[in-house]
Amino acid sequence: MLERFTPHRSDWILALLYVHNRKPIKGTVRIMKELFLFKERVKLDKKVKIGEFYTFIPYDYGPCSFQVYHDLDVLKKRGDVVALERPDKHYEVYLLTEGGEYRAYRFLKSHHSSVMKTLDQVKKEVNDLPLYGLLSYVYEKYPKYAKKSVFAPF
Repeated sequence: MLERFTPHRSDWILALLYVHNRKPIKGTVRIMKELFLFKERVKLDKKVKIGEFYTFIPYDYGPCSFQVYHDLDVLKKRGDVVALERPDKHYEVYLLTEGGEYRAYRFLKSHHSSVMKTLDQVKKEVNDLPLYGLLSYVYEKYPKYAKKSVFAPF
């Protein structure tokens, strides 16, 4: 018997890690910005509904949702996400486990294909940018989220 699938906002983190060939994401700041950019793009398409999502506020490195930090911890404890520590860097590299891939796949199947395409497109565009470039991009497009930043790329 299949378990009942109940979506949760944390499934968006799994979905983000799943798209773009399951490419790992370097650091929580990058996860945060990619989720933010996705939300902003989806808001432009009134036909697309994404359900429960993260609320972002201006903070130290631009748009921030403290819920993302909490949900990442839960996903790691649950075994859906692995965070590999990088002793030479100041961030962890996030990837899906087999269980996380399965949950992400089921979650994405419950949404219109344009949602997956938009999420995939955002990740393709910004995942490989240097952090400085990513923050500059976000601050330039959404300056109201840069007003409390401790990082000023301009």
